Amino acid sequence: MTVSENSRSGSSGTQTRAASLHSPTRTSARRITLFAWLGAAVFAFDVAILISWVTGPNWRRVEPGPDVPPQWMQAGMVIGQVALSVLMVFCFYWYLVRPWRRERRITFDGLAACALLMVSMWDMLSGYGQNWFSYNTYLLNFGSPLSEVPGVTSLQAPGAGQALPLLIVPAVYVAGMGPMMIFGCWTLRRVKARFPGIGPGGILGTCLVFAAVIDAIGEGLVFLPLGWWSYGGGHALLFQDQYFKYPWHECFHGAMFLSVMILLRYYTNDRGQCYVEHGVERMSGGEIRKAFVRFLAILAALQIGTLIVYQVPQTLWGLNSTAWPADVQNRSYLTDNICGPLVDRACPGPATPIHRPGAPSLDYSGRLVTPEPR
Repeated sequence: MTVSENSRSGSSGTQTRAASLHSPTRTSARRITLFAWLGAAVFAFDVAILISWVTGPNWRRVEPGPDVPPQWMQAGMVIGQVALSVLMVFCFYWYLVRPWRRERRITFDGLAACALLMVSMWDMLSGYGQNWFSYNTYLLNFGSPLSEVPGVTSLQAPGAGQALPLLIVPAVYVAGMGPMMIFGCWTLRRVKARFPGIGPGGILGTCLVFAAVIDAIGEGLVFLPLGWWSYGGGHALLFQDQYFKYPWHECFHGAMFLSVMILLRYYTNDRGQCYVEHGVERMSGGEIRKAFVRFLAILAALQIGTLIVYQVPQTLWGLNSTAWPADVQNRSYLTDNICGPLVDRACPGPATPIHRPGAPSLDYSGRLVTPEPR
């Protein structure tokens, strides 16, 4: 071989090594590592908040007060808590346990169900700045982990504040949103088969429309009329003066949240891995260890995605709360001891100062109340 050939060979080898350094596989491995570390940080924060909540004074039921829900509403809540909890357990079996027992593989759907269970604990996070919605305190609750988040300014105290339903909300995320994510992917595949030339923009638009319809049906026509929660301070799209008031921004941002889940599952590679899982096969360790890394990456994608497209913008809408309808204020089981005649505190609205710990507030008659100095 001549010197020139050697030079060309060496140059070719250098180019090959340089190309391998920037190969898609290596980039994917870095990506899942990054998302897994983000997921580990999210997981550690979630666990710390949960421990602080469960072991502290804010782990206390928010009582429903003297107003009693109609019997049909009570029955719906009892049946819903039992049925959805059973369905959630079945989803974990079907998507996580069953594939492992049959094929010794852990599916994206099973890991997503676990991640959604973690994400559900932050369903009330958009009430960080001001309480603009409420849960029905007739449901099983012990306050909420929002009370333990540093810097929270909305009213969160033992026996008052966002009363996270311990059975309903996790079950809605796992047994409701999980299957809707799968159904959404099926819908997008059907659309793609019918219109092969549709691009990413068309897929995104289709996904948003699908998700908005699902949210409007699920929340606007089912969960809100059943009285499981209420968007008292939302900017109404439907039923403005009713306890089941349905805000347009809930429809929009709820659709974006569901779209994050659907698109994460829709865009997979030939191994069935979503975007943040790519490259896991390059990691050392057994299937369980890799599955935990995948779980952390999926958790990061879902929780950070939810924070960006739902929680942060909904917090801003919450800070600009509309007046709570009288139909909400006169139902003590929907005010969460946040406001109303029983606690002599004005409900959030344009004429009500945003609650700040230790700051003056309005009583229910509209009189300014200045806290006594400690």
